Amino acid sequence: MFKKAKINKDIYNNNNYNKATYTGISKILYTINHKLLDFGINKIYNEHILEIGGGAEPHIKYMDLSKIKSYTVIDDKLFKKTFLKLKKKT
Repeated sequence: MFKKAKINKDIYNNNNYNKATYTGISKILYTINHKLLDFGINKIYNEHILEIGGGAEPHIKYMDLSKIKSYTVIDDKLFKKTFLKLKKKT
């Protein structure tokens, strides 16, 4: 099994993100969206995953974990600055 990083939920609780995004019809739509992302995907392709912008509900919560060897979530303002710099170089 692989090691998962802890998610700092305070970031999302302080600005009402969870309540606005993961309640009511939004929660249903996000759940369906997460399930559709894996529909028809062969699990052998899920060995190494990079999720950009995982938010309060990272996609790993909806995945079959049996084939995953590594899972990385990038969801931080510091990384955003780095990505923007890299984007300018390309």
